[in-house]
Amino acid sequence: MSRRLLTLLAASLFTVPSFSYAVNGNPGGIRSNESINRTQQPVSPHKNNQAKMRIAPHTVTIQTELQTAIDEVKGLKAQLEAIPDQKPGPTVIEHLRMHSKELNSRVKMTATHEQHLKTAAGEFPMLAQNEQFKSAQTAIQQAEKANQDWQQKSKQSAYWTNTTQALNDLNTLEEQFENAFEKSKELNSQYDIKSFG
Repeated sequence: MSRRLLTLLAASLFTVPSFSYAVNGNPGGIRSNESINRTQQPVSPHKNNQAKMRIAPHTVTIQTELQTAIDEVKGLKAQLEAIPDQKPGPTVIEHLRMHSKELNSRVKMTATHEQHLKTAAGEFPMLAQNEQFKSAQTAIQQAEKANQDWQQKSKQSAYWTNTTQALNDLNTLEEQFENAFEKSKELNSQYDIKSFG
């Protein structure tokens, strides 16, 4: 065996393999304690402020529109309760349906801004994981669905002739709006977003 071959063989036996590791954020297979601790730190106030600025216009609008929707429902209930013998004529029914359309426009505006909240959740994962955010979104979506179902029924003139059933439906709808309103209010409070009510 040649001397050169023996030299190469000896070098391969005594060469210490190198391992990469991360220190202070440098790339490698192992992270330092400092980099591990850094990933466990809470979200910075700066990120919270960014999220607040992103959702504030939408949560405030949602709260405002829901309050108006609640007022519309209360107005419809008051009109039904004031009908003599609870037998609405064609003119009264047309008036009730007009207010139903106004109610629907408020809920549609709420739905539009709720979609913006979904987008914000994609931009700020901490929002998507926030329990109050999820609770508010669920309540708003439930209110939207309740209104959608009710609107389908209220389009029929015959629906309003059964004032007892209509009042019961409106009471249920009001409860859904109230719940969504309170949940959105709690979300605003958590992020210190000033609104009303």
